[in-house]
This record gives sequence, structure tokens and C-alpha cells, in this order.
Amino acid sequence: MEEEGPQALSEAAPCGIVQQQCEDGTACPVEAGVESEQEALLWNTASCYSSYLTATAQAEIQQLEQSLEEMLTRVDEFCGMLDMIRNDSSQIMNENIPEIHAKADEMKQLYNKIDKLEAFVKMVGQNVCVLDNQVTQAEAEVGSFPSAFRKIWNSIGSPAFLNKSSLPKRQQQKCEPPTLFRTEDYFPVQNS
Repeated sequence: MEEEGPQALSEAAPCGIVQQQCEDGTACPVEAGVESEQEALLWNTASCYSSYLTATAQAEIQQLEQSLEEMLTRVDEFCGMLDMIRNDSSQIMNENIPEIHAKADEMKQLYNKIDKLEAFVKMVGQNVCVLDNQVTQAEAEVGSFPSAFRKIWNSIGSPAFLNKSSLPKRQQQKCEPPTLFRTEDYFPVQNS
């Protein structure tokens, strides 16, 4: 709207009568003689109202458009991220989970081998304990006097009271070797 001066107001109200709004909201006519003060006030009020009507919201529109562009950019980024997550999820479901199941099966086989190895180590430990007990028993029966000392003692000549012939001879028991495990039974030889 173009700004108009006092002439436009007088043209709007014929015969020099300017209309004002009364308290009840209706138009009130004003005489031309009194109108100089009121005309200035009216002109001032009209210009203020016209500035409201002709005000442009270009800055606000531009700010709103910029905010909308930023939001659209973020929505596009979010959609891209969702697509990437969907692709990763499908890759995980189609590729990685079957691989994990295969590895889990391999781990079960490995756990079985470890269990067998633990049983083998326990069995070897028991065999070693049995052999240790048999060696201790044999040393107690035969005597644990080292043979090197026995040879030296015999070469010096021992007095008659220490002679072995006077002692009753012990009957030597036949030592039968214990049945031991065979590693081939537990660790088969693989021909390559």
C-alpha cells in the first residue's frame, strides 16, 4: 500500500468531514474546523496502522526457510543413517550370524578336545602316583643304600659282624611293570 497524505483522508470522507471511530465502534463525524488537531492525530495513527499493514516479514520468512533447509538436511542425514543401519542389520543377519554359529560349533569341538585332554592329564597323574608308590615300596624292600657306597664299603672290607652273609637273605620278589597307558591310544598318529 502506498502512503497517502491528508488529501487521501479528505477524499475518503466527502464534504470535509473526517470520520473517527466512536467508543461504541461506530463511525463518528467530525467538523472541518475542529479537525486540524484531530487530523494530525488521525494522520499519525493512520500512518502507524498503515506501517503495520505494509510491514514485510521478509527477514522472518528467510529465517524460517533457513531453519526448514537445516531440518530437511538433518532429516536426509537421519534417513541415510537409518538406511545404513538397515543394511548393516541385514548383513549381520545374513552373513555374520551364520559365521558365529559355525564358530560356536567349532568351539564345541574344541571344548570336547579340552575335556579329553583334561581326562588324559588326570589319568597320567594317577599313573605317576601309582609308579611313585611302587618305587617307594621297592626302595623300602630292597634298601635305599646307594650302590656306590656299597661298592666302597665292600672294597675296604667290612668286619664280620657287618657281613651280609650273616643276615638272612630276603627273598627277591619279581617286579612286574605296571600297565601304563599308551600315548598312541590317546593321540593317534596322523599319516600325512
